[in-house]
This record gives sequence, C-alpha cells and structure tokens, in this order.
Amino acid sequence: MAAAQNLRLLDSTRQVLSLTIAAVVVLAAMAVLALLVVWRELEAARIEQSEAQNTRTVLEQVAQVRALLQDAQIGERGFVITGSEDFLEPYYTAEQSVEQEVSRLQALVRDPGSVEMARELFELAHEHMQFVAEVISVHRSQGNEAAGELIRMGAGRARMERIRELVTALESHEQAVLDQRWDAFRQRSARSEKISIVVLSLAVLLMLGTGLLLVRHTRGRLEAEEAARDAAALLRTTLDNISQGIAVFNERSELLAWNARYVQLRGLDFSTMRVGLPYEEVASSGVELTFLPTPARSMCPREAVQSADEWPWMARLRGTTAQCSRCAVARFPTAATSSHTPT
Repeated sequence: MAAAQNLRLLDSTRQVLSLTIAAVVVLAAMAVLALLVVWRELEAARIEQSEAQNTRTVLEQVAQVRALLQDAQIGERGFVITGSEDFLEPYYTAEQSVEQEVSRLQALVRDPGSVEMARELFELAHEHMQFVAEVISVHRSQGNEAAGELIRMGAGRARMERIRELVTALESHEQAVLDQRWDAFRQRSARSEKISIVVLSLAVLLMLGTGLLLVRHTRGRLEAEEAARDAAALLRTTLDNISQGIAVFNERSELLAWNARYVQLRGLDFSTMRVGLPYEEVASSGVELTFLPTPARSMCPREAVQSADEWPWMARLRGTTAQCSRCAVARFPTAATSSHTPT
C-alpha cells in the first residue's frame, strides 16, 4: 500500500512539475505578448498626442496670422484717414513678420485639406500686404483722395473677406481634426487599459490554478510522508517483537530497518548501524552470514551436522553461528553430536 502511494506521489510530482513549467512558459508568453501589444498601443497613443499638440499649434498660428493681417489693415486705414505716420506702427510690425508666420503655418499643417487652405492663405496674405503697401504709397504720393479711391474699389475688402473665410474654415477644420485625434488617443488608452486588465486577470487565474495544484500535491506529499512514518513505526514495532534477527534492505541493497536481535546475533556495533548502509558493509561486519537452503532452515545445529552425509554442504556449517528455535544452541558444533531432545 505504501509503495502504491509512493508511486502515485511520484506521478503527482511529475505532473505538478510539468504543469508548473507549462504555467511559467505561458506566463512568459503572455507577458511578452502583453508588452508588445501595450507598447504598440502606447506608441500609437504617443503619435496621436503629438499630432493633437501639433494641431493646437496650427490653431494658434492661424490666430496669429489673422491678427497680423488685421493689424496691417487697421494701420493702413488709420493712416489714410488721419495722415499720421503713427498709425502705421501695426502695419510695420505685420510687414516684417506676416510672411514668416504664414510660412511657418504652412510647415505645421499636415492634413491634406489644411495644406491646401494654408497655401491659398499664403497667397492671399502676400497680395493683401502688397495692396496695403500700395494704398500707403498712393496716399504719400497722391494724397488722401487717391488713396481713398483705391480703397473704395473694393478689391482689398473682397480679399480681406476671403482671408477671414479661409481662416475660419481652417480653424474649423483643424478643430475637427483635433477632436478626432483626441478621441483616437482616448480610445487607444482605454484599449491599452483593457488589454492590461485582461492579461493580468489571466495571469492571476493561471497562478491560482498552479497554486491549487501545488497545494494539492503538497497535501498528498504530507499524507504520503505520514503514511510512510506510520509504516516505518509499524515495521519497527514488528521487528522489535520478533525473536529472530532481521534486517531489511531496499532494491539498491541499502539498509532500511533492523532489530536488536539481528545486531546481537551478528555481533555488530549498535553505533555503526544506520539507514542507507550498503549491504556489502553490513555483510562484511560481525559474524559471517550463512544462507541455508530450505531443508536446513528449520534444523537444529546438531541435527544439521549429523545430516552432513545427506547434505554434504552442511559440513561447512561447523563452527558458524545459527539459532535453533527449540533449544539454546547458537553455534554449530565442530563434530557430529547426538540429536537434541526438545525441552
């Protein structure tokens, strides 16, 4: 029964070891897969965030260009109406930076629709600044009336209206693009969070399953060890209550158990006896062991010597140790004697 239980324990140990290795491999694979997926999602989210930041910059740049063009127009009208050069200060500021700011806007926009609108805005801004410069020049050279006539022609106003429409359309388009990118960023973040939660949940379940198997195996091992201790105690009790000397060896010829009678009959030293002692060492110590065939195992030493004619090999037993179950003789006589009379 103990041997069968040990075999079951061995099979259980192998199964638990295999399942543990499989669980570790699966956990490692899940971790690598989760890292790859999360890294991809985070990288995409980072790109979306960068694009969203760029769109915000585009919106700020559009507002800057519009403000410069309006300042140029305001400065022009103030100069035409009053003739004071002080009103041209906003125009000079816009003249120095408007084309640079529009060029920067063109470099920032990435959406195809915005690129086309930014190109048209660049052309209109250039034309508008040329028109404002022309009005100022006419005012200086021909006077207020000629400059006013140039303004009343309406070309500048129509161009400025188109610039306002274009700026408004560009802002609306970029705002829509910004909203889309923020939505994509939030969706990717939520997806990354869900993937992390799923992978973590699977890992926890796998660890719990492996832990349950380990607990079950540990319980079986403890039960097997307890059964082994009980069997060892039973064997020790049995051996101690047997009058014959007995020693038990395992399949590797290693000493497992013995009783005091065996040590006494063999003349062995109690201090040298230990579990795992090789059979050769046990056999070579103390009184020489003699293995009797079945017909002689129940014979008294005297009877065995007297039967030397029938069993020639028994003559070799003279002077060796044995124990008769019916008398106190513990050593074969050196010569044949009369058979004993049982007491």
